[in-house]
Amino acid sequence: MIYLAKDLKDKIKLQGRSRVKNDLLMFDYSASGFEFKASCGGDIKITFVAKNIPQGELGGCYFSVFVDGEKLPRDFCRIMKDGKNEFTIAQSLDNAEHTIRVYRQTECEWGEVGLESIELSSQPYPVLLSDKYIEFIGDSITTSFGNLTDNADESFRNPIHQDATVGYAFLTATELNA
Repeated sequence: MIYLAKDLKDKIKLQGRSRVKNDLLMFDYSASGFEFKASCGGDIKITFVAKNIPQGELGGCYFSVFVDGEKLPRDFCRIMKDGKNEFTIAQSLDNAEHTIRVYRQTECEWGEVGLESIELSSQPYPVLLSDKYIEFIGDSITTSFGNLTDNADESFRNPIHQDATVGYAFLTATELNA
């Protein structure tokens, strides 16, 4: 079954700065994203619509995907072109309850990306909200500019060197279940 983003607001948990634009759930900033649970089996697919994605070997917009707590490889959900981008984020899942988490790694300057749909064999439902909330206010260190490079000569502003899901703000919130 395909669930359109415009119909998903009550079926998934939105995190960070997100908004609806042209029937897409937009994730403009690092560490914004969504989570859901589903009692399902088989494959799970997500479709993003993107524009203004920088081209080239070092370009693109990255998303971290966690399936049942396991983070998929970094390049797994790298959006490299404008238009529709479809990813099969889970394959041949056993029929059971599964938790899916998808978070933007890179900052807004690396393109506009919106979720168009989620495809899976049963209806998704949101992860329960925590009773703890935490907000980080900062700058490049909060968005994790350059946290994946140990070479001072490399451009820390390049998306290949940024992953907000391994930055201190995201990891602190995760550890505190906030």
